[in-house]
Amino acid sequence: MAIESQTAAVQLEVRRRCAIAATLTQRFAQDASPITAAQAADIDTALVNLQTALVAAGAGPVLPSTQKTLTSAVKVAVGTVSGSGTFGTPTIVGGVITGIVLSAS
Repeated sequence: MAIESQTAAVQLEVRRRCAIAATLTQRFAQDASPITAAQAADIDTALVNLQTALVAAGAGPVLPSTQKTLTSAVKVAVGTVSGSGTFGTPTIVGGVITGIVLSAS
């Protein structure tokens, strides 16, 4: 179902989530200093909330809870067939995973 055919409440929620995400990303875009972990977390949360509102409005998929967005050189918990290597550190080049180093911790 398209956004324009959704209820006023659903459309309002999408607008609200857009405004929050826009404010946070605009602040980041205009600031010359490096982004802090807290600022990045706020932006990530706002974008996830916006994506969730868009999905509720029928405008696209959201990642399943078993999937996650990866950042190059940032260790994340992973599952393997053998059970060994419970963490992985991906290398991402141009938006493509070019390698994952598995480790026990």
